[in-house]
Amino acid sequence: MTMTKRLNETQLQESINHVWDDQIIPSLIEYIKIPNKSPSFEPDWENLGHMERALHLALEWTKRNMPENANVHVKRSEGRTPLLLIDIQGEKREMSSCMAIWTNNLKWKGGMMI
Repeated sequence: MTMTKRLNETQLQESINHVWDDQIIPSLIEYIKIPNKSPSFEPDWENLGHMERALHLALEWTKRNMPENANVHVKRSEGRTPLLLIDIQGEKREMSSCMAIWTNNLKWKGGMMI
């Protein structure tokens, strides 16, 4: 006889709240404190180092929270903002596919761009 494990909605909500309260929100608060702006609004972005701080914060958070079968890479091109690439391997070869999600860790002159 196969037993089906039921989802406990209360435990699930508590787990989600815990992750947001203890991991995601504190990291977002630290990210917002970094005065990182788009190169369009801050021509000296490379020398200021804010982009590197934002990248380091995102990279460390990713390393702590990514799935076991994932790899993380930082790709750089001279004069361009860095790219944080997270490669998550599929479990079934016959069902493998590729998905790309792009975001940047820049802020516009007047606020955040997400």
